[in-house]
Amino acid sequence: MATANSGKIWRCEIFGCNDPFFPRGSERHATYAEKRRSHHENVHSQQTTVNWDGSKVAVRRDSHTGLFYCPCRAPKHARRNGRHLRAICRLKTHPPRGKTGGLEDTEDEDEDGDEGDMSGHNGRASGDEDTSYEPDEGDHSEEDVNSRPTPRVVSQRTAPHAVGQYTSSRILGQHAAVVWPQRPR
Repeated sequence: MATANSGKIWRCEIFGCNDPFFPRGSERHATYAEKRRSHHENVHSQQTTVNWDGSKVAVRRDSHTGLFYCPCRAPKHARRNGRHLRAICRLKTHPPRGKTGGLEDTEDEDEDGDEGDMSGHNGRASGDEDTSYEPDEGDHSEEDVNSRPTPRVVSQRTAPHAVGQYTSSRILGQHAAVVWPQRPR
């Protein structure tokens, strides 16, 4: 059932929105509220949660490139849409670093561009520890990504002074974060 607003063309009113007319196909969205929800989820979301190595990892959007980088640090796995990154992490076997895995993002990314039903898990079922991953704010070239140190997971209770983005978990009331070692400047 369509509402009075369902025929309106969607236009985001947030200043500086990269894609103010997404989603374009009004037939895919029954209500104006659904268009708004879909737009904000795909264009303005700053964080998505993926299952990675048995734990939930909160991945933040890189402010320079606008991409969500995969926790495996492969530049070809980066996605503009968080739902597409979740689909890559849900594959039965995670793609190698040199392969894109699933569908590549395009500039004219649309709601229909998802990878279909990928209900299989690759052993990365939800664990009891929630971690956060935030990419560095620098150059994301292949050599730079491969030379970065591996993050370590720390508990906020034991290391509240550690540098990193903390995300509190509602699962069992635990707090954890991924801390990326700082490079000497």
